[in-house]
Amino acid sequence: MKTRLLVSAIIVLALGVFTSCDTGGTNGDTTNYWTTNSLIKMQLHGSVHTMTISLGDGSTVYTFNTDGNLSSEAYGGSTTTYAYENGKLISQTSGSSTTTYEYENAGKYIPRFPFHIYMAGLVPGLSAMITTNNRTDYDFHGDDLWMVSSSAGIPTDTMVFQYTGNYPTSITTYSDAQNHSIISMTYAENGMFKTYTENYSGPSYQENRVVTFLADDVYQLENKWVTTNTYQSEETITTTNYTYNDHKDITEQSSGSWGTQYIDYVYDNTGNWTSRKSRYSTGDSTWSDYTTETRSFTYY
Repeated sequence: MKTRLLVSAIIVLALGVFTSCDTGGTNGDTTNYWTTNSLIKMQLHGSVHTMTISLGDGSTVYTFNTDGNLSSEAYGGSTTTYAYENGKLISQTSGSSTTTYEYENAGKYIPRFPFHIYMAGLVPGLSAMITTNNRTDYDFHGDDLWMVSSSAGIPTDTMVFQYTGNYPTSITTYSDAQNHSIISMTYAENGMFKTYTENYSGPSYQENRVVTFLADDVYQLENKWVTTNTYQSEETITTTNYTYNDHKDITEQSSGSWGTQYIDYVYDNTGNWTSRKSRYSTGDSTWSDYTTETRSFTYY
């Protein structure tokens, strides 16, 4: 069975909007995080119709339908639109490119990609993701999920996830005899990640990342990243901590002398922040000037 270790940066680009906002839709069940709508996953309040984010000279406009799911995202003259059926995302279109989705794995929570799973999230029931020339099928063989990628109808890659109940709990991948990765996950009762671990290793290096999350009934909030790098027997451990205010909006992301701080939040009547300031330090304990980010909303 052929497997392939994909380059992380390429995966991040491929995730697209799924890393910043979830478009998986909702079936009305709010007891599980993965069946809630886009507004909840983006930590938005009220019946938002549009949200415009402005930072510097650029702005992004998000539009939501009445179910609270993302219907379009526009930035820099480029627009991506999303179509739903019975609350499930069935297609997304950007320019001349369209991706369609099928759902035949009822009751199961499916990772779209084999890496950065907690960033991309899980999709209830997903069984296929299809573009013009490529597709990914998600097929169960006992307790294993086979993620089969194909190009022009020819299978090109297979990744195998191990499941416990309805959730993926581990995957091991190999790029060759010397390079491999191991990913494992644990979950809270509402389906949110409790811990997420990625371990990458090769002939002279090993990197282990452990992400833990705060216990929360509504939002998935990062608590801490601990990254252990070993290169030619030299070990370096880096810890990144996250803090939040009473609205559960981030106030600091810090790792030693590196970090980003967010202050002076301003909120509208629904509890959505409309302005905040941020600054960053790049490791020499010198902080940048504050920049202001604004958000404006319209509501149904």
